[in-house]
Amino acid sequence: MDLHKAVAGAVRAELARANKKPADLMAALGVSRPTVAGRLSGAYAFTMPELDKVAECLGLTTQDIMLSAALTERFGADRADEITPLAPPKADAWAQPPGSFRRRSQATVRK
Repeated sequence: MDLHKAVAGAVRAELARANKKPADLMAALGVSRPTVAGRLSGAYAFTMPELDKVAECLGLTTQDIMLSAALTERFGADRADEITPLAPPKADAWAQPPGSFRRRSQATVRK
């Protein structure tokens, strides 16, 4: 994964953690919506001055964002084949099919 895509993913994650929207980044950076969308998608790299403003907007440091990007590199989607999936829950032998209560209650009402 490219560094600028990892940084974009880290910014998206930190944006969600801070409960902020891309419009907040537009105001902080003083750029248009397509510019912010391009940065957040990873199509274009954040410049260091932009990254400093993003960190300030989110209440973080630039180093925090870079550390978050490093986690993406370490545990990201490229390593999905190394992750062991969780086992599906065992089916309950006594479980009723969805909607069975509704069918039963309607059948008793019609009699």
